[in-house]
Amino acid sequence: MKINDLTKTVLSLTIIVLVSVGLLAFVDSITKEKIEQNMTADCNLNLESVIPAGMQISKRFDSENLDKIKNDKKIDAIITLVDSESQIVGCVLELRGRGYNGNLQIFCSYDIAGEVLLATLGQNDETAGIGKKAEEDGYMDMFIGSGNSKLVPVSKTMLPSEEANAISGATITFVGVSQVIAYGSELVKGLNLSELGDNNE
Repeated sequence: MKINDLTKTVLSLTIIVLVSVGLLAFVDSITKEKIEQNMTADCNLNLESVIPAGMQISKRFDSENLDKIKNDKKIDAIITLVDSESQIVGCVLELRGRGYNGNLQIFCSYDIAGEVLLATLGQNDETAGIGKKAEEDGYMDMFIGSGNSKLVPVSKTMLPSEEANAISGATITFVGVSQVIAYGSELVKGLNLSELGDNNE
């Protein structure tokens, strides 16, 4: 191979790489904002789905802005909920658990005593047909009403047989969801929701 041919080959490959990088950067700049908008919209839908009737959002406290949860890797935010008379009656926690294929985003509402009101699975990478069952309507019903006088089920043995059978094959997803919901319940029990944000406690 002559030096002239080698120079042409290197120059051609350099141009191809530069054009490819430029195209990728261009596509990223176009799609990045849209992806973030879609993720925000999904997050808002999940949040709305766990706010019980008769309650509404009062305040949102992101973990980096609230000392009580600043270094807590399981909680992204606390959103206080009020009734029609503006009395704090509970909260929604944006929680993070670990499933079979990675992180699980879970939205769960609790009353002030730590009882689970509603829950839903948000962003996740669980296996279709197995771990993704946790996204289906009715899956989170096994947790509703637990956390105060009734323990949050954190193992299959704590569930009725029909619910235990329903999670077969997706035990890791169930454990990831249940443990973080139970963790959230204990956190809520230890908080005074009406004082959140006062002196950044």
